[in-house]
Amino acid sequence: MRKTILVLVLLLISGIVYADETHPQRPGFAYDAEIAVPGTLEFQFGTLSTNRMFCLPTTVRYSLDSTNSFLRNSEFAVGFDSLQRNIFISSRKITFSDYLNISFRKRFFEGKRYKFAIAPFATFPTGTGANEYGFHLIGTYERRLNIFVANFAWTTRTIGNNPVERVYQGFNKYNLMFRYGRILGKEGWLSRLSVYGEMMQETPIRHMPSTISLVESVGYQLSESIALDFFVQQTRINDDKRDFQYGVGITINSGYIK
Repeated sequence: MRKTILVLVLLLISGIVYADETHPQRPGFAYDAEIAVPGTLEFQFGTLSTNRMFCLPTTVRYSLDSTNSFLRNSEFAVGFDSLQRNIFISSRKITFSDYLNISFRKRFFEGKRYKFAIAPFATFPTGTGANEYGFHLIGTYERRLNIFVANFAWTTRTIGNNPVERVYQGFNKYNLMFRYGRILGKEGWLSRLSVYGEMMQETPIRHMPSTISLVESVGYQLSESIALDFFVQQTRINDDKRDFQYGVGITINSGYIK
């Protein structure tokens, strides 16, 4: 299965004739203030594996080429799992995504080194489950080869059709996320290579303990239109539900849409 997916990705890459510069959202928890080049589509594909599941997260991002003050420097995105395999005690189940995520990112300030954005989002189950709504407040600071990102996110969950979800009725949480990245060179192939480290603190508003998760990733800009990422995640490292995840991501810019 994974060899087949890799072949399909390589065929997709080889078929690109014209595209624009990519601005990938690096895998992990912290969003940055970058948006796709106005008037272009960006496709992000990836794999995410754990001991419990394997999935193919997919995101389609579009930034309008608009002079409207509200739509300028903004981006719409839709995310889902193209394939999802859940591993249970006695069976394995392969399905399409069990969720659909819709988000809107608006960069409302851009200076020489600072960028700030807000990103409201909504996540809907494709079957039973609860809806989630929330927003990210995003700040990015760039200095020479260094990139700092800070996020504050708030999420609320509604009641779902599944009786288990009733436990989480009115569930609210907020997350604090920090990322440091560095481009490893000013020129040559090192200028295309970057490393990232990330930490997230997730705090439910109900009387539940906070959890901490970590991400380490390496990104390589294959060309202006294609970026590749390798990443490892350690989720909930401070409680008994800790998990180890790893994956590969690729971002492809489709070029200007007339």
